[in-house]
This record gives sequence, structure tokens and C-alpha cells, in this order.
Amino acid sequence: MGVYTRGNRYWISYTAHGKRYREKTELIDNGTKTNRKLAEAIYSKKNVQIAEGKFLDKKIEPTSVTLEEYSNTYIEDYAKRKNPLTWDDKQRSLRLICKSLGNKYLHHIVTKDIENYVFERLKSKKTFKDGRVWHINPKSINIEIGYLRHLFNCAIADNKATSNPVKGADVWAIKDESLLWRERILTEQESKIFFSFCSEKLQDIILLFLNTGFRKQELLNLKWPDVNFDTNLIHITKRKANVPLHMPMSNFVRQILLKRKARHGEQVFVFQSSRKVKPFDFRKGFETARKLAGLKDLRVHDLRHTFATDVLKKTKDINLVRELLGHKDLTMTIRYIKYLTSDKIAALDQVSDKYLVTNLSQPNKPKSNKDSEFNTTQLSI
Repeated sequence: MGVYTRGNRYWISYTAHGKRYREKTELIDNGTKTNRKLAEAIYSKKNVQIAEGKFLDKKIEPTSVTLEEYSNTYIEDYAKRKNPLTWDDKQRSLRLICKSLGNKYLHHIVTKDIENYVFERLKSKKTFKDGRVWHINPKSINIEIGYLRHLFNCAIADNKATSNPVKGADVWAIKDESLLWRERILTEQESKIFFSFCSEKLQDIILLFLNTGFRKQELLNLKWPDVNFDTNLIHITKRKANVPLHMPMSNFVRQILLKRKARHGEQVFVFQSSRKVKPFDFRKGFETARKLAGLKDLRVHDLRHTFATDVLKKTKDINLVRELLGHKDLTMTIRYIKYLTSDKIAALDQVSDKYLVTNLSQPNKPKSNKDSEFNTTQLSI
């Protein structure tokens, strides 16, 4: 990589003694910017030292900073810049972690501290007035630890920590990664029942979820300039992976959006709150319809899973599903293959048919006395 930029600084990257090193150059002009020529000069000097065998790996002591202090820097300098859609989730998770570890210096936090945090979080519960008891989802704890791991990686780059206590450690609330991904697929009958309890505005949202596979924030943040009726494309720019998605509109989706455009064309968002210029909050309506339909475990994200399986069952094209969902590769998409049960059964039936026909076509052969004796012996045992 050599010389590259990150934020308002130039960084250099080089390899020595089989190890990769990254260093940031100092700020100039009263601490406002860095100079590329200066970074290239430092990079060249490092390469000369490595070539002459004079490179020494000098261990620099990290700056003493607590987890709570650095978490604020991390949110501003890394989380908000990398993915504006999830930085508030990271901030919320880090606040919970800081309640237990916030006063500790980064270079004093060890794997045992994180194990204790996970153990205490797993015991978290809340009792409601109606007697219901809420327990923390282990998957949520894994997400929190994932954010902490990234924070330590950034702290090492900023010379605030020497090692990552999460990396390579068995500190996860759920050890089996396959248990992290829960898909609740709506059947056709369940979809009809759920839909019957939705208000008119909520019906449009649910239908778009089931016919586009958009994530919750992708659909609710959709603005009219993002919808192109001439090319029949919906442009999603702010996404989880920071990769734009250009989603084709089916005729059904087009009709729903045209209906809303005719009624609410002056709004900024396709689904806008009636009082303020912000996306419509449909949580209360969704929860009411879910309870009335008797779908206790249904989440909004499950509508995305339902869309993916419907497309796969119709087309048998897993790469098309990947493109429509906006996945970078098939790693996340391949899990939907297991829902092609009918195709697997049909394939197995085709294999079995050969042996079934062969067995039926053979005439019944009389058993020999030896065979009869053997069977009798087996039965007596």
C-alpha cells in the first residue's frame, strides 16, 4: 500500500521481519494537515533501513487513556465516518461496556475482563408490570463485543493500546456462528393474516418490504429523488455496507409508489411522518398487527428473509438473490439455500425412482432352503 490517507493524515505501511507496520505522519501547519512528500520521504527512509538491515522495531509505550475517553474519539473519528447509519448503535453498545470497564486504561484491559462482562450481560433481565420477563439476546452481546474489537484495532493504530484483548479470544456469548443468524420466513397464509391487521399506510410499507427486500432504514429513509420512474430503478445510497444499491422496480412496486406519489408527492420521504420532516415510525402499528396475527417471533427484518427465499424458490438463482439483497459476495446469501426443500426432495425422488423401477421389474424368486434357515435363525435371535 505504501502511502495512503486516513482522515486528515497521511499514513505509511511497510513490512519488516515478516511483520506489517503502519505509522501515521505528524501534522504540520499548526496541526491542521500532513504533507504527502513528507510521508513519502519517511516511507523511503524505512525501506532503506530495512534493505540495509538497520531497521529496529522500537516498542513505543501507549498513551494512557481510559476506555470511556477513547470511546468518544472512536465514535467521532471512526464510527460516524465509516458508517453513519450504525454509529448510534455502536455508541449505545459502548456505553453499556463503559459502565463495567470505562474507568480502565486500554492497555490494562485483558481478556478476562471481557469474559466477566459477557458473563454479567448474560444474566441481564427485566421484569415488566404484566409479569413478562425480558432476557438479553446473546446475539446482541456478540454484536457489542464485535464493536469493542474494532475499537481496540483503531486504538492500536492510534498508539493508545498495544494489543487487542478480543482478537483470538473465546469471549463470545454464542460460540457457534450458525446460531447467530435466525431467519423467520413468513408462509403465504401467515402473510395474508398479518396483512389483514395492518393499516393502509402500514400495508404499503409491508408490501414494499416483501417485494424489495430492503432493510428497515433503507426503506424508511427513501426519498422521492431516489425513485426514478423513467428507468424503473430505486437508488439506495446510504446502506449498511456503504455500497450503493440500484434496485429494479417490479410493476407491483411501481404502482404502490405511484399511488403514494399522487397523494403525498410534496413530502421529502416516501414514508414521512405527518407532523415532522422525518421518516414514519411504524413500530406501534407493526407490533399491534403482529400480536393480533399471533406471530410472536416476527421481526421487521424477517420480511427481508421472506423476500430472499421467495425469489430463490421462483428463480433457483442464488447469485440473483445476492444482487437484489446488495450482498458483496455469496457468504451471507448462501444460507438461503436450505429453504429449497421441495427441490431437494424432488432430486432424491428421481434417484429413488431408478431403484424402485428396478425392484418392481424383477420377478419374485423362490427362496432357497438355506435362505429360509438363515432368516429363521435371525428371527429367533
